[in-house]
Amino acid sequence: MFDNKNVFGLDWWQIHTQIAYKSRYGLEDWYWVFKDTHSQPVIAEQYDRENFDINNWNPKHIFTAFCGSTRLHDHTLMAEIFYRNLKDHGVFSYNVSGEENNINASDFRIIDKSKGESYIQKKTKILKLLENTISKIDFNFHQIKKTPLAVDKSVYENSLINIVSEPFVPPFDKHYLDETNALATRMGIWRQIAKGHPFMVMGCVNTMGHISNEGYFAPTLLIDQYYDKISSTTKRAEAICNNIERIINFDKQELQDKINETIPFMAKNKEKFYEKKNERKFQQLFREMMYE
Repeated sequence: MFDNKNVFGLDWWQIHTQIAYKSRYGLEDWYWVFKDTHSQPVIAEQYDRENFDINNWNPKHIFTAFCGSTRLHDHTLMAEIFYRNLKDHGVFSYNVSGEENNINASDFRIIDKSKGESYIQKKTKILKLLENTISKIDFNFHQIKKTPLAVDKSVYENSLINIVSEPFVPPFDKHYLDETNALATRMGIWRQIAKGHPFMVMGCVNTMGHISNEGYFAPTLLIDQYYDKISSTTKRAEAICNNIERIINFDKQELQDKINETIPFMAKNKEKFYEKKNERKFQQLFREMMYE
């Protein structure tokens, strides 16, 4: 019970996404790695439909929230967006499969119980509304699990900030919270880097810190990255929405200046993503395991 075990990890989804997109867009012949239709080179017409160029970026709304499932933290984020009356400033995917959706409004990870009865009642009504809400960003999005790489570039062109809701957020209903230190970055995150688009994450603590350590730029001109250090799901959702409100309050010229300043950093992220060599990650992993 008290014998400590060494756990070795590798950020596989960054590598997976890079290989898959390189193969899909004909940059390198990596099809043999997966041998599936996602990583097969696409025809020019499909490539043009997917290839977002940030130099042509002209966002029509503040945010796009990728909350396609009905996980607990999806409820938390969507409820906060509705509570703040922010839904008209963006678009979102939510409950795209149309599954039966019974939300437990008494869960403290969805509603902050310290904010008083009036707040709780309003949030509970919103959650009741969300039980019957189905929203799809475009005609393709409900097929995202079948075609995870084929997201239309208009989703990126039309959005200032993409909010990625990760499949895993550490649970906070346990007595022992070692898992709060866990870090999971899936394809939804690395797709934003691959496209060169600004984003926020409803996921693990210090996700953006990890991305910065990997050599990529965070959109700090647009976003206060403090939200990334918050472990509570309710407070993290609030901080994400604070960022949305902050952007809404920029005047037109200030926002345009920040967009113009952000573009070269996001373009550099995309360039770094496709040029990045990952051999060192495997070498480091094998060196660490060798002596165990």
